[in-house]
Amino acid sequence: MTKYRLVRMNRKSISLSLDKDGVPVIKAPYSAPAEIIDRFYNNKKDWVEAQIEKYTAREAERRKVLDSDVKMLTLFGREYPVTHENRPYGFDWMTFNLPDESFAELKPYIISIYRRIALADIPQRVRKYAQMIGVSPSAVKINSASTRWGSCSAKASLNFSWKLILAPDDVIDYVVVHELCHIKHMNHSPEFWSEVGKIVPDWREKRESLKDVQKLLGDSALE
Repeated sequence: MTKYRLVRMNRKSISLSLDKDGVPVIKAPYSAPAEIIDRFYNNKKDWVEAQIEKYTAREAERRKVLDSDVKMLTLFGREYPVTHENRPYGFDWMTFNLPDESFAELKPYIISIYRRIALADIPQRVRKYAQMIGVSPSAVKINSASTRWGSCSAKASLNFSWKLILAPDDVIDYVVVHELCHIKHMNHSPEFWSEVGKIVPDWREKRESLKDVQKLLGDSALE
């Protein structure tokens, strides 16, 4: 019985990965024979087993978070306590007030609060740094992307993930500056990084800090 999901596509090589549900996925050329694909998978079985073990452990940790009580939430790189008072849910810059439920029940409330804050905060940063850099984005949108903190289209439309506001202020500013500089340079050339460096001289450190935020998102089960 096949233990992987096969996706045939217009490509030259065979690749193997795990999808978000921990299922092995093989991407192969349309012309690749089934026996070659099976042999490729069998040669990678040790790797697959190791990856599934890691996935299972991560999911167990996420499950514990989902079933537990929420005591603290992160915003702008700082932690704030969670209260369960008889007042509307939200954030008052001192506490997150939420219904008295498990994380699994609270997740929609938490995301709603974060999105509202992101919608108010990130466009303000864009306006500030756009003036400094000398560019004019055509639009600023907030989305739920998990793999990209921000993006800039060829038409100068900027997109940012609401999850960015879990990062410290200076890291958020770096991402905003990064995307605004793409309006001038739609690449990662030396000229682009020079433009970023005018506003964020330590952009390399800020870029590394984003990895810590990504880990925080995984640990909090907000992905």
